[in-house]
Amino acid sequence: MIDAIGAGAGGDGPGVGGAKPASPGGGAAENKPIHVETEEQLEALKRGPQPCVIDFFADWCGPCRAIAGRYERLAAEFADVLFAKVNIETVQVADVTALPTFQLWRAGVRIGESVGADIAKVRSLAAMARS
Repeated sequence: MIDAIGAGAGGDGPGVGGAKPASPGGGAAENKPIHVETEEQLEALKRGPQPCVIDFFADWCGPCRAIAGRYERLAAEFADVLFAKVNIETVQVADVTALPTFQLWRAGVRIGESVGADIAKVRSLAAMARS
């Protein structure tokens, strides 16, 4: 089940790069998830003005590996939404208790969350990012 979150810590944190510019031919460039390397980069994504769907995963997690390719394709489909991947083995996170976990963040507020390797629920998060 996707949990919509109506409250959270607001903030006008820094925006981050990673949004894909339009290609010279007028179409959108391919959208690929940003691989988050630091806690600071993660916090900047969460607080940024552009909605971001974040995949929290671990290399040893079978369901995480199973959904990885579908998550990449979903990012390409939703070119107007920022996607990111966070390996919990290298970036410390406090609010993830199961893997994989997908969270939707905008302007410092967690808008929604989906736990488990269900791409339909992740697609719903991406659709929520557009509204």
